[in-house]
Amino acid sequence: MNNHADIFKQNKYVYLGDKFKVDPKYCDFLTQQLFKEIQNNTTEKDDQCPLSEAIYGQEYLDKLLEDIQPQIEEASGLKLYPTYSYARIYSPNDELKIHRDRPSCEISVTINLGYQGNIWPIYMSHNEDKSDATKIMLDVGEGALYKGEEVYHWREPYKEGEWLSQVFLHYVDVNGPYAEYKYDKRPKLAHHKPIEPTEQIQYECMYKDNHLPDELCESVIKTGSRPDYIKDKGQIGKGFINNDIRSVDRLPIPPDLGIGASLASWGMGVNNDFWKFDLKFANQSELLIYEPGGKYEQHIDTAYFVDKSLYVRKLTVLGFLNDDYEGGKFYIVNGHEKLYPPQGKGTVLAFPSFLLHGVEPVTKGTRYSVVTWLIGPRFI
Repeated sequence: MNNHADIFKQNKYVYLGDKFKVDPKYCDFLTQQLFKEIQNNTTEKDDQCPLSEAIYGQEYLDKLLEDIQPQIEEASGLKLYPTYSYARIYSPNDELKIHRDRPSCEISVTINLGYQGNIWPIYMSHNEDKSDATKIMLDVGEGALYKGEEVYHWREPYKEGEWLSQVFLHYVDVNGPYAEYKYDKRPKLAHHKPIEPTEQIQYECMYKDNHLPDELCESVIKTGSRPDYIKDKGQIGKGFINNDIRSVDRLPIPPDLGIGASLASWGMGVNNDFWKFDLKFANQSELLIYEPGGKYEQHIDTAYFVDKSLYVRKLTVLGFLNDDYEGGKFYIVNGHEKLYPPQGKGTVLAFPSFLLHGVEPVTKGTRYSVVTWLIGPRFI
């Protein structure tokens, strides 16, 4: 049972708690970006909070909007379209006036990114007279999900500290009355760039350079290098290990949080634009560590013709975390030749899981990458 979705359906708002918490380190990164916006005079004032600074739909915020979407869909029990992101650095003595939001905010989440002082509560009520008000305390990384167009929400005058960094992420129900507000009626989200195919478009490999921020790549590498994290050798199929075919250390990571969710979200997006496979969710993500000599001979990721499971791997999504190594090139097989798509630090890559591909031996340094598999019903 999805308790968050049940509460949300009944009450129209829900405190998300630790299960849907954003990494505090990433929150700090976003807060620092917002302070840079203030220094660069790229923020704005709005009538709801006239003493504070705000910003609409920046790349790094719209990216969070899309990255966290799978978690918000789980928490709400709804299939969603992202609309826009909006962030504020609240100033002392300001207040968030009681209000409801416009249609693009049909499904909203507010997340505390950081603060100096004490936690400043947000209030929610079904009534404009605040007669059934609920006080919600959000610590760093925590969020509250609510129906922004239906639920009244506000903050009392800010006496708790020096500043508060907050982001609002807005969505609409794919099957609801406001689906036309996808992307807030913009052509795309701020971080979306034209998706470029590889030179061999017929081999159906899609990529995007610099999609993963350097800070995120380095954080994942640092975490994966911790000696107390037990890694295993990459398997071939179920339980079979042969270092002559595949030599890599593997660390399972959550497919619905952090970088796993980021890859899944991007993969879902390019699939909707290009392949249009029937995909359900990401069921597995791994951090892969190739030491010198590490490799993976050419293979496919789906045992489609022998695996009779209801769901099978349909799309493989890779994230390249570093490029300070030699060898270790990823390739896709085209007849008797190999295709080498872009794979610099921060690049993400998606391709059908039934394509033959591999990783050449690393000759110097250590190669770090992350892989996520998106699954769906069998093709036939």
